[in-house]
Amino acid sequence: MSGAIAERIRVSGYLIYCVVMSGIVYPLVAHWMWSGSGWLSPYNPDSILNLGAIDYAGDAAVHMIGGFSGIIGALCLGYRGQFAKDKEKYVSRFEKLKDGTWVVNDFPSNNDGFATLGVLMLWFSWYGFNSGSTGDIVGLNEATSRIAVNTTLSPSIAALVSIFLGRVVDRTGRWNLNDGLNGILAGLVAITGPCATVETWAAIIIGALSGFAFKFSQKLLLKLRIDDPLDAFPVHGACGVLGLLASGFFSTPEFTQDVYKRNITTDDYGVFYGGKGKQLACQIIAILVVGAWSCAWAFAVFGTMRLIDNRRRDKPWFTIREKFETLDFGGQNVAFDFLPPRKDIDLEEIGVNRKDEDDSSSSDSEQERLDQVQRSERLSIGGGSPPSTVMTGKKSADESKRTNSISIDKKPELNGSVRSDDKNSKNSKNDSKKEDSKKEEKKKEVKKKEESSSSSSDSEK
Repeated sequence: MSGAIAERIRVSGYLIYCVVMSGIVYPLVAHWMWSGSGWLSPYNPDSILNLGAIDYAGDAAVHMIGGFSGIIGALCLGYRGQFAKDKEKYVSRFEKLKDGTWVVNDFPSNNDGFATLGVLMLWFSWYGFNSGSTGDIVGLNEATSRIAVNTTLSPSIAALVSIFLGRVVDRTGRWNLNDGLNGILAGLVAITGPCATVETWAAIIIGALSGFAFKFSQKLLLKLRIDDPLDAFPVHGACGVLGLLASGFFSTPEFTQDVYKRNITTDDYGVFYGGKGKQLACQIIAILVVGAWSCAWAFAVFGTMRLIDNRRRDKPWFTIREKFETLDFGGQNVAFDFLPPRKDIDLEEIGVNRKDEDDSSSSDSEQERLDQVQRSERLSIGGGSPPSTVMTGKKSADESKRTNSISIDKKPELNGSVRSDDKNSKNSKNDSKKEDSKKEEKKKEVKKKEESSSSSSDSEK
């Protein structure tokens, strides 16, 4: 759910809906689907049609709630940039051109490496999510191993299907990593409900269908101008529905009896295994009820937020309608820029930043060069060698690059004289040599004077 409303809701609004979801929406659906007295639970003999809906690890009780509530939240809060005042500077997700046509502006992902790492961590955790739903690995070891195999096959096939579909449907001529990552999640969601009651070949079919369900529902949302930044509804909503329907078609009599302790001769099961459609009817009822329940609560909460903030356009309480959203971390306000600038303005800003960096780097290197020349003059007066003749290797190369990068127009003043950047090192060397030669000449003159004075004194004696 949070992915569908990302970058459009403030922390206060998100916390309010988290309380509603955790306190009302999720617990009741979990009771309906999994409790021994739930009216949709297959563990209850007196449930709907005396069968209940098969949702072993939570397609309806977990994923459908998040997906359907997220899509209602995206509708109520609008798309990113819809309420931005500066339309010329900041681009919105959907933009209407002058000729009346709508275009979808691309908002690229921030870090594909972290996204890949997160998906792989989710995949690994999904084995505990699905296989751990047995509650007893020792007593149901065959079911646990079957669930683990299905949890591997379905996302693997879904990732491949999503990648190929993305290349064909998007018509970019490129392989999209994000399609593969979302395909993995789509396959995991689709197999969550029927993971314990279907065979391995059915898990492969479910995974392939989930790739189609994800990609085409993603395209449908763009056509309807519904902004879902993380594809929460295509992954969790559409594929959650697919998982519930798959239980009505692919659940085998043996696996259903093994997991839910049913009587094979009297109970119903998947349509593809001779079922009469009663189990499929239970699955459809669960889809309608859970979807309506989730949408109703989401509309009540997000619709109220929208109405309140429409009256507070300058200072909205719950939604993000301007450029920045400020969070308070330990007394320090951190601002997040959620709306990307347009490309032309972005290039201009980058150019200014680079110019500032060049100016700062040139000033720093100029100061270093001035200090170096002054040190060389001090050493030359004391009879030493300048630093330019001592430094070798990487450091001297870096210093030479820095001095060459200084603009010729910027000439430092030393002792009232102006020196060019290219002749500084040569002048310092020549000055030091001249100083050394002058000192040697002075020493020779002093020696001659001493010798002449000593010879005159000897003659007087």
